[in-house]
Amino acid sequence: MKKLFVALSAVFVAVCFLGCNKIPTTDISYDVSGQIFSSGGVLAGVKVFVNGKEVCLTADDGSFSLSDVKHGSSLSFEKEGYVFPTSVVTSAGRDLAVFGIKLFVPKVTVLGAKGGTTTLEEGTVPNSYRLTATPAEDYVFTKWLLDGEFFSSDPSFEITLTADAEFTACFEKIVFDVAIETEYPSAVSGAGEYRKGETARLTSSDTADAEFAGWFKGDELLSSEHELLLEITSDVTLNARFLKRLTFESFSISGTVLSWSAPTAERIDVFVNGNFALSTTENSVDLSDVLETSGTYVIKAVAFADGYGRAEKEISFVFKLPVSAPYNLGADFEGGVFLSFQRINSATDYIIFVDGRMILLSEHPELAEFSNDCVRFRIDDFLTVGKRTEIYVVAAGGKDRADSKPSDSIFVVLVGELNPPQVNLNGTVVSWTKLEGHSYFLTVNGVAIPLDGESTVDLAPYLAESGRYEVVLTVSAENYKSAATTVYITK
Repeated sequence: MKKLFVALSAVFVAVCFLGCNKIPTTDISYDVSGQIFSSGGVLAGVKVFVNGKEVCLTADDGSFSLSDVKHGSSLSFEKEGYVFPTSVVTSAGRDLAVFGIKLFVPKVTVLGAKGGTTTLEEGTVPNSYRLTATPAEDYVFTKWLLDGEFFSSDPSFEITLTADAEFTACFEKIVFDVAIETEYPSAVSGAGEYRKGETARLTSSDTADAEFAGWFKGDELLSSEHELLLEITSDVTLNARFLKRLTFESFSISGTVLSWSAPTAERIDVFVNGNFALSTTENSVDLSDVLETSGTYVIKAVAFADGYGRAEKEISFVFKLPVSAPYNLGADFEGGVFLSFQRINSATDYIIFVDGRMILLSEHPELAEFSNDCVRFRIDDFLTVGKRTEIYVVAAGGKDRADSKPSDSIFVVLVGELNPPQVNLNGTVVSWTKLEGHSYFLTVNGVAIPLDGESTVDLAPYLAESGRYEVVLTVSAENYKSAATTVYITK
């Protein structure tokens, strides 16, 4: 803090003149030129002079002129930046040399224009002032600074200056604004005015469309909890961020296949009994490779997408470890149609699927033959003649084990036999009844006769010479043995 000391006094000395001027001898008036001296000035040779004497005085500051000063007159002096006491000519032949006091007016500013106001009052003596700081509503005065350094903690004080000075009144806000920026204003609370040091309780809640992500100050995450307690020391603006909800429209498990519908999800993480199992972008996943033993499992799927919150679905199910699937599935046709496949020792039965029809082997033991490592099962009665039939086998697990995966499929055709076509012969005209899905082939003495889909043909053009001709009509169909009818024409 700067210490300011000023001695406020008006110094009166005997009359003096600029240069070495002779005082006129008249008692009526004087023409005087002299010096103004500051309170720190030096006046040499000060003494009382009488009429007719010559004096030489020096000073360090300012100047003034007086004309036609009357004996006994009251004199006043003016100079910008100074203040002077009134001087009086006391008697003939005497005047006064006057010392002026230089004025210092303090510069007063406010730190924070809205914090408050200041007043400056002049004292009873030159360079004496009273400064007062008054805080605005919601603010409190803290201190005065003098030329940038601490001066006083009193809001009002008096001072006498001896030099230029700049005072700054400092105020501090005691009521602060807490603002919350968010896309979901109805889901947050706690914004408003708080006094300094007060704790603001800010709360958030999830909505039907979004879930709360966290309280942010700029890019800084303050908390991801729904409630935030914040000690208030200044105005503050927080951002309550939310993430749009992801939803599972469906979620189910069938066997070991977990499936779902989550249209906005970009990734699904699957957890088995709390342990991460796999990540996928598909809408289903087979868990057979991660389910190692029979038992009860809790399966949880967590959906993720950029700009969205996570969504979770959970399902519990009892898993039975499946028996091994039979392999080496084949068929032979010796003495009938026999299906053969690997024998699974842990299987309690076998389910044979014939074009989707389920046949339990245990219900037809008379059709089965067993060896150490193979099962043969006659399937003639379950096939449709002429039809290409898909067949696969599942090993049944029974009470303690799940059924196996289906074996590889085979396709079996039980070939049928066609009836020979009925041929009508009228002279050289051959005709027959055409059946849908059948193909016909006509020859005369082994030479093919072109057919354009007709079922009546005049063979006269093909019988060039007299003689006996062999006419053969052959019918065929897919998955059937062909059949033929032979007739003879004599020309």
